[in-house]
Amino acid sequence: MSKVAIKGAATGTGVFTLESPATNTDRTLVLPDEAGTMALQGGAGVGKVLQVVQGTTSTSSSTSSTTYQQSLLTASITPTSATSKIFVLFTTTIVQATPTNGAYATVYRNNTTNLGGGTNAALSASDNQHPGGYQWVPCVGSVLDSPATTSSTAYTVYFRALPAGTAVINWATSSSMITLMEIAA
Repeated sequence: MSKVAIKGAATGTGVFTLESPATNTDRTLVLPDEAGTMALQGGAGVGKVLQVVQGTTSTSSSTSSTTYQQSLLTASITPTSATSKIFVLFTTTIVQATPTNGAYATVYRNNTTNLGGGTNAALSASDNQHPGGYQWVPCVGSVLDSPATTSSTAYTVYFRALPAGTAVINWATSSSMITLMEIAA
C-alpha cells in the first residue's frame, strides 16, 4: 500500500491546509503518477505558456486558385497535455500579381482542418487597389486551437487568390513567420 507524507519546507512559515468540501458528497483527489510540480485544473499554472515553436520561410509560393493552397510556412508542436490550447500567430506578405485583386490566408491543422472556419473562410485578407499590381500587402492572422492530442500537430498557412488573380507569398526578399504557443488549460 502506498503511503502519503506531507513534509514542510526547510524555509518559510506558511501553513498548508487540507480542508474537506462543505457538502455531504465524498470527494477523491487522485494525483498523477509524475514527478515534479503539478498544476491543478483551474488552479495555478492555467494560462501559462508551456512551450513556443516557430517556423519561418523566405521561399515564395504562388497561386491563381480560388481554393486554398498550401504555402511553405509551417511549424509543428507536440502538446504536453490533451487539454492544452495552441495559440497560432502568423505574419507574412502577399503580393497581388494582378492589379486590383486580393488574397485570403488561413491556417490548417495537419493539412485537413481550416481553423478559419468553413472551406473558404479566412483568418486574414489582403486587398490590392494599386493599378500597377505587385503591391506588398501584410497579412497577419491568429487563432486559438484546441487540438485535444499529445501527438505532433502541424500548423500550415494556406492562401488563395480572388477570381482572375494571382497571389504570391514571399515575393522577392520578404520572409514569413508562424509562431505556436502551447497554453495550459
